[in-house]
Amino acid sequence: MKNRHTIIIFLLTLFFSLACQQNPLNKTEVRNLTIGEKVPDIAITKIMDRHSEIKSAKLSDFNNQLLILDFLSTRCGGCLMALPKMDSLQRYFGDKIKIFPVTYEVEADMRKYFNKNEIYYAELPWIIEDSLLSSWFRYKLTSHLVWIYKGQVKAITGKEYVNKENIQSILDGREVDWPVKADVMDYDYAQPIFNIKTRQVKAKDISGYSAIGGVLDGVEPKSSTVADTIKHTIRTYFINQSILDIYQIAWNYATPGVGRIFTNFVIWEVNDPSKYSYKHEYGYYAVWMQEHGICYESVVSEKVSKKERYQKVIHDMDMTFGIKGRWEKRQVNCLILVKSDNFNQIQKEINKDSLPSWRLTPLKDVITDINSFGYAGQVAFIPPVVDGSNFNGTIEFLDKWDDAPSLRQALDTRGFALKDGVREVNMFVVTKNP
Repeated sequence: MKNRHTIIIFLLTLFFSLACQQNPLNKTEVRNLTIGEKVPDIAITKIMDRHSEIKSAKLSDFNNQLLILDFLSTRCGGCLMALPKMDSLQRYFGDKIKIFPVTYEVEADMRKYFNKNEIYYAELPWIIEDSLLSSWFRYKLTSHLVWIYKGQVKAITGKEYVNKENIQSILDGREVDWPVKADVMDYDYAQPIFNIKTRQVKAKDISGYSAIGGVLDGVEPKSSTVADTIKHTIRTYFINQSILDIYQIAWNYATPGVGRIFTNFVIWEVNDPSKYSYKHEYGYYAVWMQEHGICYESVVSEKVSKKERYQKVIHDMDMTFGIKGRWEKRQVNCLILVKSDNFNQIQKEINKDSLPSWRLTPLKDVITDINSFGYAGQVAFIPPVVDGSNFNGTIEFLDKWDDAPSLRQALDTRGFALKDGVREVNMFVVTKNP
């Protein structure tokens, strides 16, 4: 009997030993890795290439390359718009680097997505159905990029840091001192941003207040309202926003129908516009936000209307920062969208019935997208684009463009042109308070 027990114990020991050898991660507790740490040899079970073929790999397969994991989802428009740039960098550096978009989305959904949205797919293979990598590199905000070189985490950033200069720095073995993107996973937006304490009165006696502070590191930018049914108050908050972003949201609620405040629709009559809204020329967005981003909240009685609540936000912005932001009609230089001389011929040649529905977009939405891309910093600055075409139909989706010349070219193939002109346009004007 003793020998039998010995044999059973030996077999169990052998079984667990073999299991651990087959899966080395069993020996390692899964945790959130950060800069400087060694990366376990994690298995990647599903890599989908541009032909929809599925392959597998391990992280150690890329030890001699700079590996950039771009955690995203197909719901993140800004992430998808950056993929052609990522693809061009992959081509430029060749075998020296490997860039993978990484998503939790399942194979069937990704096949459908790629068939419908090949414009954003580029040549990059995707890691799909991921749950393991994202457990080692936890994130809340996309894109979330992890830089791994020679088995070690070198950086964790947003997508703006992925460029030729920074990639070469890592390949050359230079130390980098970029801000670490460390997302807060469990921030409670239902709780006040600021802890209001005073020796003069008890906190429970405070029926309303306004407060402004700096950014909350790692917290997802958000704005909303929270009702307190016990105190009968409403809290309006903005987390990690630029001053111009807060103006935009507040004006939309205070005066419905005014529209978005696109960057090219803003007139700055202040000494230093860089304090209020971001541009690429100011450097990295993450660094700019640390210096100029803010959090705001106000608490008022539930009897105060939505319009009045957001009028208060506008007033607080004006008074706190010594400026005044408002909408005004101004005569400004514009790009006017008109039909080109060959419009009718091009329309006859276009077979819209052969195009998938997602490729056809109402012209008014195209104009909004053009101004929106400038607002999002995706393209070089262009003047306000306004409609002068008297065309109410749909046109084919505009492919990649990044400045006024490439925009003109894209529109020309669809029978439209941009004409320089002057128009009276509703502009958002920011002036210094007297």
